[in-house]
Amino acid sequence: MYNRWDIWLASVAFEDSPQVKNRPVLIMKERDDNCSVLVLFMTSHPPRDEWDYLLQDRTSAGLNNETVVRTEKLREIPFSKMIHRVGRLDIMDMRALDALLKKRYGSR
Repeated sequence: MYNRWDIWLASVAFEDSPQVKNRPVLIMKERDDNCSVLVLFMTSHPPRDEWDYLLQDRTSAGLNNETVVRTEKLREIPFSKMIHRVGRLDIMDMRALDALLKKRYGSR
């Protein structure tokens, strides 16, 4: 159901408060427990460093605003917090982001 490179809207809590916000997340992997997914957070804020990736084709991904993938924000989210599928990364964004992740984390 949850495929790598799909973009979903999810209900996620802020790191420093109990406030919750619906925001896009990028699926990295469905967990073996069949209850949660590993995701990267996405934002409309500009890139902060070399590890933030600005999507080149946000429109094909189903996003309205310029969108940055925060590669340091790998989180586990339960299925119950997933709202609906928004879209899927374009093949060029998949390749570029995959290369960045391999550079940052190595090939796991």
